[in-house]
Amino acid sequence: MGDSASEIRGPDSSRRNTIAGLAAIILAAKNPRISRATEWDPSFAFVDNVETPKDGWEAPEVLTTSSDRAKQIAKRLSKLGTIMYGAYWCPHCNSQKSMFGKEAMRTIKYVECADDGKNSEFKSSACTKLTGYPTWEIDGAEFPGERSFEEFEAILDTIEAARPPGADVGWTRRFLEGQGRKEQ
Repeated sequence: MGDSASEIRGPDSSRRNTIAGLAAIILAAKNPRISRATEWDPSFAFVDNVETPKDGWEAPEVLTTSSDRAKQIAKRLSKLGTIMYGAYWCPHCNSQKSMFGKEAMRTIKYVECADDGKNSEFKSSACTKLTGYPTWEIDGAEFPGERSFEEFEAILDTIEAARPPGADVGWTRRFLEGQGRKEQ
């Protein structure tokens, strides 16, 4: 008999991992906790008998602590009336929330667009026109996709440099429409 590490990494290890994963999903499906769950877990996608909570699914809680940089960017975004449109089940949305952290995300408005999400605005005109998640609305202009801090800073620097002092929220969208240009 070889050492346990080589046995685990043997030629059938992929199959064993798949079987172990399926077993975990089956056990989870029989767990009564899941039938009462309100926070979405990606493993639920593989389980047939998960009932949608009466009030809808909640996105996973943001557990990361915000960095100073994240808080500074969130503050700048908030001043421009930024809205993050997303879906509880979207890994990119949850990644963005984790990147910002819980303190910074408290200052950014989040709109749930999944039809079975908690407090969903699925039927709103803002959600129905989206082509993907997350979509960031910054000063009225849409910026689809997951963004890095560097990208947010570049967007904010551009908007803040072009925006007249005292301009109301939405100035950037109106400016871009007037120039016949689409948002990024």
